[in-house]
Amino acid sequence: KLILWLVGLICLSIVSRIILTSMNYEVFYFTLTRLDDISFGAMLAVISIQYPDLIKYFKGKRIIAFSTLFFLIVLLLWYFTSGKADLTMQILKFVIIGIIYFIFLGYAVFNNNLFIRIFTTKPLIYLGKISYGLYVYHGLCHSLMLHFLPLKNIYAQFIAFFAISILISM
Repeated sequence: KLILWLVGLICLSIVSRIILTSMNYEVFYFTLTRLDDISFGAMLAVISIQYPDLIKYFKGKRIIAFSTLFFLIVLLLWYFTSGKADLTMQILKFVIIGIIYFIFLGYAVFNNNLFIRIFTTKPLIYLGKISYGLYVYHGLCHSLMLHFLPLKNIYAQFIAFFAISILISM
């Protein structure tokens, strides 16, 4: 049942993009038009809990072949529609990107591989817990740091920015 809600949100996002692009509005910043990407991530969580028998489709060589084929089709679409202000791509590109991430993350999460070992380390789990704070405060941290702590060395600037963002997000 939750999967149907998520599919509904994906459809709502697509319909919202169709309506807004037909009225010459930019669709990138409007939250309702971006719910499909969040829904794809939520689908992975629902699959892992409520439909564990579907996990097998994210394992093996078949998913790699399918994702490679899908990615090549997407590259061809972008090549042939690039620079043409094609509204179809404005409407579909977020769904396409969401599907690519859905496949990639499904493969990474449901297979015991390097990704799992890296992303289950304690520092990255902690960053995941404060990720919303990082998202909300990183712009403010960057502006304040550039104003009050202007560092010439880009590496020192990156480390300071990252540290300040984490401290404020805690």
